[in-house]
Amino acid sequence: MDIKKIKNYDIDLNPVGKGNYSEVFLAKDLNQQSTVAIKVSSCIDMSKYEATVMKNYGSHPLFPKFYDFFIIEDKAYIVMEYFPGKGIGHWNYHSTIDIGRKNEQEAISITLKVLQGLEHLHQIGFAHHDLLPKNILFRDEIPAKIKIIDFGLAKELNYEKNHKYKVGDISAAATLCIYLINGVVSKIPLDDLKTISSDLREVLSKAFEPNLGKRYQSATEFIKVIQPLVH
Repeated sequence: MDIKKIKNYDIDLNPVGKGNYSEVFLAKDLNQQSTVAIKVSSCIDMSKYEATVMKNYGSHPLFPKFYDFFIIEDKAYIVMEYFPGKGIGHWNYHSTIDIGRKNEQEAISITLKVLQGLEHLHQIGFAHHDLLPKNILFRDEIPAKIKIIDFGLAKELNYEKNHKYKVGDISAAATLCIYLINGVVSKIPLDDLKTISSDLREVLSKAFEPNLGKRYQSATEFIKVIQPLVH
């Protein structure tokens, strides 16, 4: 095992995750004697922004806890809670699901958790804006545990014109629900609703209304109609 010590962290140099601009490593926090995840990126401004979003969402069970941020030798380091799960999918909704297809009840339960995370994120003034399967970590327990990750593309919601990003997050959560059930989503998500029960189809279809003003305008609104479907 290749280990590099930076500050008070022993970093295992074998990455456990990779993105376009970053790699994620496991490390030991020598002060706390605990395992953490460290995201390392050469995109310093994006990493600073992501760290800001993470500081703002605080301690929430659906997001990894933020611990530290620093820059060394033109690389940014975000230290966060380690969550031993895997991405729901490798990349986007058109790729095959990595965690296996779920029944409707499992899919609704996971989607509800995602919406609860989005509700908190929107309330503190940010839209995720990159809610892809790879950015939702999943651990198959009863009940299933998830963490929403990767906030580098988050959008501030303090401008009226950015409301569309909030609505976009909510539509992405509906797309996720279809993905969990079918294992893949076609280019037109509405085409996939025919495989889903009528009650759930009615709830999800509103998230894909062509007129953005007719879609769910908040995660709270969506939660109120999907929660009664949990048995």
